Amino acid sequence: MRTRLHQALAFIAVSTASATASSPVLSADLPPAPLPLAYQQAPQPPQNVRVVQGAIEQSNVNAVAEMARMIEITRAYESIAGLLQQQATMRASALDKLAAVPT
Repeated sequence: MRTRLHQALAFIAVSTASATASSPVLSADLPPAPLPLAYQQAPQPPQNVRVVQGAIEQSNVNAVAEMARMIEITRAYESIAGLLQQQATMRASALDKLAAVPT
């Protein structure tokens, strides 16, 4: 199962490899990411449910794992943004060199 991060990295690899091609590769060319397994199944009624007065509900999220995941995604985003900036600079430089009129 491919995640959005894998798709973004695949997009960078494809667009970097085809930087010299005449038509740019768009993110729409990638297949859509499949839904997580939790969203693919029909909702199930909860089992063994109790209501306890005065109790504090615990989190159902592992904060450390989600923070690590967010850092990983942020680093991937920064890497992608840097590559796109480099590609834009290369294209601008190439256009300037092609547009220069020899004297």
